[in-house]
Amino acid sequence: MAGYPTVDVMADYIRQAAIARGIDPDVALKVARSEGLARNTWQSNLTRGGHREPSYGPFQLLKGGPGTGYRTGMGNDFQTATGLDPADPANWQQGVDFALNQAAKSGWTPWYGAKAAGVENMEGVGGARALRTADQLTRPTTPADVGGMPGGTMPAGSPAGIVPGASVPAATAPGPGAPGAVPPAAVAGKPFSFQMPDMASYYRQGASAPFQGIIATPQPPPLDPSGGSRQAKLIEQLLAQLKGGQA
Repeated sequence: MAGYPTVDVMADYIRQAAIARGIDPDVALKVARSEGLARNTWQSNLTRGGHREPSYGPFQLLKGGPGTGYRTGMGNDFQTATGLDPADPANWQQGVDFALNQAAKSGWTPWYGAKAAGVENMEGVGGARALRTADQLTRPTTPADVGGMPGGTMPAGSPAGIVPGASVPAATAPGPGAPGAVPPAAVAGKPFSFQMPDMASYYRQGASAPFQGIIATPQPPPLDPSGGSRQAKLIEQLLAQLKGGQA
C-alpha cells in the first residue's frame, strides 16, 4: 500500500527492537505475523455490529471507545502516553516500541494472535525490560558521541533505549550481558567501548552510515588559565584516556 511501510521493513525493525529489550525476536515476529504484519494490512479487517475493528499496525493496537463499537485498548494507552495516533502509519515504529514494552512487562496476553499462534504468555520475554520510546530519548549528538557522526539528532526510527553518551536509568537499563546492555561505566560517565546492534535499517533516507559502535568519552579536565606545562600535562592525560577508551 502506498505510504505504508513494507512488511520486510517492519519485520526488520521488530527484530532489532525486540533484541534491544531482551525479547526473543522470533517470538515477537510470530506474534506480529498473527496480528497485522502482513501485506495489504494496516487496519484490522474484522467487523462486529457493522463496525470495522479500529486496530492498527503490525501489533494491531486497538483504539476503541465511544462510537467505535469496541472497548478502549492498547492503542488508547499508546495515544495517552505518547500523544501519537496509532492509526497513522507515520507512527508505526513508536507503536512497535510501545507494544514490545508492554510485552516485556506483562507478556503476550493482550494479543489474541499470540494464543492463535501457540505462543504462551511469557514465552520469549523472560528477563526482558521495557525501554523508553525513541522520541522520548531523542537528543542532540556530537561527533565525540557517535564516532565522528556530524551533530544532529538521533533518528526517531532508531531502536529505543540506547542514546550515545546518555545515562541509562537503572530501572530501564538491561541487565549485565543482556541484549542492548550498557556497560556500568556508561552510567558512571567513564570511558568505555562497546558494540551496538546493527542500526542500518533505522536511519531515515539520506542519513549517515550505520553505527559500528559508540565510544563515550570523558569530559576534559579544566585547563589551567595560566597555561604552561600544566596545560600540556592535562592534554597528555586526556589523550591517554581517549586512547585507553578505544582499546
